[in-house]
Amino acid sequence: MSKRRELEEICQRVPEIVGRYTKLMLHVNDQVLIERTAQHEKWGQQRHNYGDWLMILGEEFGEVCEAMQRNKGWGKKTDAVDLHKELVQLAAVASAIAEQVIEERGLTHDKT
Repeated sequence: MSKRRELEEICQRVPEIVGRYTKLMLHVNDQVLIERTAQHEKWGQQRHNYGDWLMILGEEFGEVCEAMQRNKGWGKKTDAVDLHKELVQLAAVASAIAEQVIEERGLTHDKT
């Protein structure tokens, strides 16, 4: 049974408070997958050295920081605004890096 299916079943049989958090995890991970798919459609399969990945990840992290500053009233008009969107994008970039690591190690999703 897949982990996702297992979590969906947990949502059905646990107290509402636990189910709510599990549903929230599934929802956020769905959003990351949607963003990851959009990145793949826009850029194709990306494979970079880790230094370049670090720069891409750093840029996304910077946008998260900008959005957090804006939420405190510290930001500039040009700064990122939507913290949730920026966090999802950051997670999607991290997922792309993880995909490359798995590929480089010759692993499949069954072996991870």
